[in-house]
Amino acid sequence: MSIIETIANNPDSGLSQSARDAMLACVAKRGKGKGDLLRTCPPGYGPDAAAWQCLMLYANPYKASIGRVLFMRDEARAIHREIDEWIIAHPGVAGQILNCDRDRRNLTKLGAW
Repeated sequence: MSIIETIANNPDSGLSQSARDAMLACVAKRGKGKGDLLRTCPPGYGPDAAAWQCLMLYANPYKASIGRVLFMRDEARAIHREIDEWIIAHPGVAGQILNCDRDRRNLTKLGAW
């Protein structure tokens, strides 16, 4: 179980249910990337995409899209802000999120990151 799944499945984490649901939607459920962030952003500008963008800004900022962040709906922007503020308040989590992107792990192994 990845750190994102652990946080999202914990009702005492301090995040709202909608933020936790959006975080769970960003994690691969099966395959060799199980537990990692999805390789691409969920479609649309909704809460799932907002959570993915927020988490990916920590894991691998080169994959995040500034356009999606700029054009988020208000609900999605609130979830993005909530997750971001929660990560800032828990600094140890940011370091663990780095390991949730397969490309980031591979580049780190090669010494390119």
